[in-house]
Amino acid sequence: MHAGGLVPGRMAPHTASRTPSPPISAIPPPATARHGPFAPPGLTTLDFQQAAHVLAVAGTVGLAYGFCAPRLDELKNAAFALNALGSNRQFVANGLWSADVDGGMAWTPLTSATFDCGLIGFDRDHAFIFWVEEED
Repeated sequence: MHAGGLVPGRMAPHTASRTPSPPISAIPPPATARHGPFAPPGLTTLDFQQAAHVLAVAGTVGLAYGFCAPRLDELKNAAFALNALGSNRQFVANGLWSADVDGGMAWTPLTSATFDCGLIGFDRDHAFIFWVEEED
C-alpha cells in the first residue's frame, strides 16, 4: 500500500454516483436555432466544388443583396482551405447559395438572423464550422 491506500496501477474505487446525461435528442436547441439542423429541410450535402462556393460566399459576399457570385480568386482560396481535410471529407450547408441551380437563392435559415450562411466540413480526424449571420 502507498499513501492514501492506493496501489500503483489500480484505480481508486468509485464512490460517487453520476447521473447519466440525457440523450442528445432531449437537449433543447440553442435559443438562436429555428429547428434541428438535420430535420427537413435542414442541411444539404455538398460536393467539393459546391462547398468551396458556399465557403467563398459566406466569407466574402454580403448576403442581403442577393449577389452570391464570389470572385475566382475567392473560390480558389476557399478550395485551397478545404483541401486541408483528408480524402474522406464531407460537407454540409444550409443551401447552395447560387443563382445557377434549381431553386435559385433558396436556403434553410438555421438561426433567427435575417440571413445566415455557413459550411460544416469534416473528415475522420478534423472538423470545422464556418457560419455567418447578416441583418438587413
